[in-house]
Amino acid sequence: MRHDLKETLQLYLAVSDRTLGAVLVKNHEGNQHPNFYISRVLKDAERRYPNAEKFAYGLVMASQKLRYYFQSRTVQVVTDQPLKKILTRPEASGRVVAWSIELGEFDLEYVPRTSIKAQALADFMVECTFSGTQDLTPEEQLIQTPGKWKLFVDGSVSWKKCGVGLIFSSPEGFEICQAIRFNFPLTSNETEYEALLLGMELARSLEAKHLRAFSDSMLVVKHFSRDYEQRDLRTKEYNTKVKNASLSFETLELSQIGRENNSRVDALSKIASDEIHGLTGSIYLTDAKTHSIEKKECLEIYQGTDWMTPIRNFLEKGILPLDRREALKIKYRASSYTIVNGRMYRRSVSHPLLRCLNTKSNIKP
Repeated sequence: MRHDLKETLQLYLAVSDRTLGAVLVKNHEGNQHPNFYISRVLKDAERRYPNAEKFAYGLVMASQKLRYYFQSRTVQVVTDQPLKKILTRPEASGRVVAWSIELGEFDLEYVPRTSIKAQALADFMVECTFSGTQDLTPEEQLIQTPGKWKLFVDGSVSWKKCGVGLIFSSPEGFEICQAIRFNFPLTSNETEYEALLLGMELARSLEAKHLRAFSDSMLVVKHFSRDYEQRDLRTKEYNTKVKNASLSFETLELSQIGRENNSRVDALSKIASDEIHGLTGSIYLTDAKTHSIEKKECLEIYQGTDWMTPIRNFLEKGILPLDRREALKIKYRASSYTIVNGRMYRRSVSHPLLRCLNTKSNIKP
């Protein structure tokens, strides 16, 4: 088909949450004939553009890739979006101003979309561009890998309180959402460690054997993989606790993800760190009263032998030394003691159970 340099081409745009699509068509004898179609997967910040700005970005993308057609012909942008108003408004953001300047060299006409026609092809291209995991980012592919228990954790520190959020997902897709609030101060790094430890404890209680954990804290992930040197004593204790807890699982993978892919857990952690009451739905809000690495004090049990050992052996088991003189001595001393609930008391001590026993003169050993 011959191309007339004076002919007007039409451009149809389509966008979704993750992709852009554009189709350039020409009218010939009342029929529309596609010339080119292009598509692009949006990355990171591009996905957070407002929907109208995504259409403007799609127009810029089409003008860059089909520059020859845009320079030599008039292009009608067929859309139901107010693109001309968006690109010319004085309060536009910096990127929109840059797009407007870039598009200023072309002869563009903005016409309303009155029928579907080639728009159906543009929509179809958007749908096909994002099909399967091959178009996902490596981070998204890692998150969407099926067959394993998945744990998403995040911590939050505010001037009021500290809190963490947990989302625990089974291989079948069942989720447990939990927000935990701390009644004591923590640093930002400590809340990230607390979130991971509490999440691992939850996974262990549900008998998960193969766990894939995700955190947006680079410090925690790099400490776990030993890529970062640990200098702070506090983080060393936390990391040791994480290493010991990981032994409860057959496999444990800890990966870092961006905040945009961890937004749900981030919201849970902010719920826990603020004074929010009356929560509804399947979110469990609990309080933590102690640090995960807090050491519990306990008395050391002395199991050696002392002067009481032969007396206890005689009172409990009737065992006496082979030496007759030593045996008489143990019997004499044992008359001043008794065993109550596994503990040895002098008979002169006031004890409720000793009141029923016959007391004798208090003889010092």
